[in-house]
Amino acid sequence: MTNETNWIVPEIIDARTSRELDDFPLLVRQLLFNRGVRTAEEARIFMGPSFKQLADPFVMSSMQSAVDVVESAIKEKKRIFIHGDFDADGISATALLWEYLYRSRRADVMPYIPSRIDEGYGMSEKSVEAIIKKGGQVIITVDCGVRDVNIVRKYRRSSTNPNGVDFVITDHHQPGKALPRYIPVVHPMHPKGTYPFQYLSGAAVAWMLCAAMEKQARGRAFSWERVPGLDLVAFSTVCDLMPLTGANRVLVHFGIGQMHNEPRIGLSALAREAGIAVSDIESYHIGYVLGPRINAAGRIGEPMDALRLFTTKNRTQAAELARKLGDLNRERQEMTDTLLNTIRTQIEQEGMGRHLYFAHGNDWPEGIIGLVAGKVQDMYHRPVVVVTTGASGSRGSARSIPAFNMIEAVEKFEHLLTHHGGHAQAAGFTVKEEKIAELQSGLESYAREVLTADDLRREMKADVIVDVGELDWDVMGMIKKLQPFGYGNRRPVFWMKNAVVSDARQVGDGKHVKLEVRGEKSGALDCIFFNAPAWTHEVAGQGTVDIMGYLEVNMWNGREDLQFRVTDMRKNS
Repeated sequence: MTNETNWIVPEIIDARTSRELDDFPLLVRQLLFNRGVRTAEEARIFMGPSFKQLADPFVMSSMQSAVDVVESAIKEKKRIFIHGDFDADGISATALLWEYLYRSRRADVMPYIPSRIDEGYGMSEKSVEAIIKKGGQVIITVDCGVRDVNIVRKYRRSSTNPNGVDFVITDHHQPGKALPRYIPVVHPMHPKGTYPFQYLSGAAVAWMLCAAMEKQARGRAFSWERVPGLDLVAFSTVCDLMPLTGANRVLVHFGIGQMHNEPRIGLSALAREAGIAVSDIESYHIGYVLGPRINAAGRIGEPMDALRLFTTKNRTQAAELARKLGDLNRERQEMTDTLLNTIRTQIEQEGMGRHLYFAHGNDWPEGIIGLVAGKVQDMYHRPVVVVTTGASGSRGSARSIPAFNMIEAVEKFEHLLTHHGGHAQAAGFTVKEEKIAELQSGLESYAREVLTADDLRREMKADVIVDVGELDWDVMGMIKKLQPFGYGNRRPVFWMKNAVVSDARQVGDGKHVKLEVRGEKSGALDCIFFNAPAWTHEVAGQGTVDIMGYLEVNMWNGREDLQFRVTDMRKNS
């Protein structure tokens, strides 16, 4: 079941902005306008990512203190542990910071990725105690730690706890009401910070720590390009759905360039396993093909395998690890489909009219409940919470729609939780089993209070209304200049009006439809509609249709053709 989609007519660029952007073709002006660009200078920055657009890393909160702690630890030969997390962002962050400290600075440093089952996400007492048992004297967190106030208080080295450890927190998750005290907290959203771009990935924050250390060490000889690990920053930024605007646009642009020109051995092996040429990698491949393979290690396997893949210098080991992650990802896909069917059945039995969907079961795989929550959210356009109860307790994962801030919702019921964290669109938590029903009731009630009927209706917003004949190779070239695409900078969406379908046929066991459409004025274009409604293969010769989707290049047998990827289609009366 899905809601009817509300097609949104794009706002037309105003005359003043159009004059300001008159160096660009009208179509590009409109696309830039839709992305918030209003001046020639903003357009120059958007169309030409440059390291000069990045802020000084020392502007970020506590950066100087963090550098001092790490430099002192290196000098005094203290054992440093990098405490990451088991998703693609946490693994990328751990890998790049370990590489920098070990290979560039010769530090005594070890990575630590917690067990999803035994320790849960982020930093925990179990993980800190494990690090201490391994001789850890300094803990640098990446992609976690900002909410772990009590853990830092318990284990921080001080005059009253001389056997404790030194902490440096680097994180990007939404800070809580209180922050860890008496230690550096490097965070782009620090409430007392002034960093100009708040929405960095965890790996990007870790990379900024490396950049700050490099800048302090090299002075005027410092160069952003020489800070290692930018490819992993791009990888994490796309996988963690950080907005591809501002600083992230710069990081992903140059990070993908690094993948193409200086690919790390492990990434090349992963691309080969997935059937992709490393030189062809774009943000789509990172988010939907390569990223899931890395995440599979943390979801149902050993996250250290993904870390080893990113850091190995051995091609044979890289190939073996890539094959292992590919197999794990296929297993994860099967598990996801099975659990998705179970949860959809539960939701439909409990009633489809609710503003928030909450599903709970025993022994559901913890590593995939977030994935399934995301798929259910996409199907029904509702906030979704999935909780699984197992031997290690009850853990939940939540995904949301734009109108519902999930982390704020979860925080309203933090008295029922033992741990929680996340973002506006995604959150995770642990909860006592006896509190699950109360949590469900509270979240469903809160959703009813804040969400309107319009909020629950899916929207599809076009960038431009066009005739079929306007979409050609020149337009495709213009589109490519707006890359990288992803969250916050989506691929341009076109609304083709009054298209005549000259041919339509089912493909892929009848699940998909290939169409040939002709414009009201001119032109013809091949289209593909995946998971198409049943009626779409019968529209040839049946009047005109409106089609929403985006332009792409279809590569087949060495040939490149323009193709329109349909996301929705409507019959015209």
